[in-house]
Amino acid sequence: MANDLAIEPADERIDVKSVSVLLKPTLIDANSIAKAYRTRKSEFDTSRVHIADVSAQEAKGWKVVRPGKRYARMRRPKIISQRLEDRVWCLCKDMGYPVLNGDRFTVEFDRIDGSSGTKQIDILAKDDDTVVVVECKTRERRGRRSLQKDLHETSFLKRPIAQAIRHHFGGNFDPRIIWLYVTENIIWSEADVERADAENIRIVTENDLQYFHSYISHVGTAGKYQFLAEFLKGQQIKGLKGIKIPAIKGRFGKDTFYSFTISARHLLKLTFVNHHALNNPEGLPAYQRMIDKKRLNDIGRFIKSGGIFPTNILINFVNKCIFEPLGREDG
Repeated sequence: MANDLAIEPADERIDVKSVSVLLKPTLIDANSIAKAYRTRKSEFDTSRVHIADVSAQEAKGWKVVRPGKRYARMRRPKIISQRLEDRVWCLCKDMGYPVLNGDRFTVEFDRIDGSSGTKQIDILAKDDDTVVVVECKTRERRGRRSLQKDLHETSFLKRPIAQAIRHHFGGNFDPRIIWLYVTENIIWSEADVERADAENIRIVTENDLQYFHSYISHVGTAGKYQFLAEFLKGQQIKGLKGIKIPAIKGRFGKDTFYSFTISARHLLKLTFVNHHALNNPEGLPAYQRMIDKKRLNDIGRFIKSGGIFPTNILINFVNKCIFEPLGREDG
């Protein structure tokens, strides 16, 4: 959907200490989120139309799905921009984000000169540690589209938006913010990819989005860690700083390996599964197939009935491990 932007000139400086903000509307209760989810999950827009206006609406592509004496219920397929926004919003909800944006969501802030600015945000999702800020861009037919202006606007407004988020949720909230451009039918130019990378704006194409939807549908809210691992690579994980895991170091041919025990709760936050379906150049070659939901349910039932897996999980370390041998006095 088109953005309602108030764009500041590039040479205007914003004093973040003076920013007063309002994010609206936000959905924080389960009932409101569930209601919005039902609407966004549908592929159709629906409308209650007076019987006298049915013909005019049919000319615009609407179809009657429930006729009545005075009013008719009509629907039509969502336009591509709305459909994409709704898919991303539903993905965030399926990942378990407890705070999501409502319709026509905007961030309002004050500049240092006393004037105000407004930025429409397509998707905002927040939990205790992270915030996802999404811009959705589409074309009706697949082809090239320059996103230079859009990326420049996002880059310039990242700082006041980030400050607005911190002010709005208050306290000591200092989230890791993921800035995403989700696109459909757009062929990215190399120059725009470089611009996005330079500004730490991550790109999600329709193929990537389909992968995340498929993965989350299989594993549920636990799949959020796969999503976060893709976009927060190399960042410090809150709550895990300074944690040490007892391990045994060994050699297998020329390779070094470590054998250790770690809780599933910690392992989820640390690891990333490199699937065939995810187009991640840094992870090539990828060998893991998409998990099968039926098999996953069978494994769950096996464990709940007392079953165990007396085998190791093989993990490949991307970075060099810090291994501190214990001295004899520590044994």
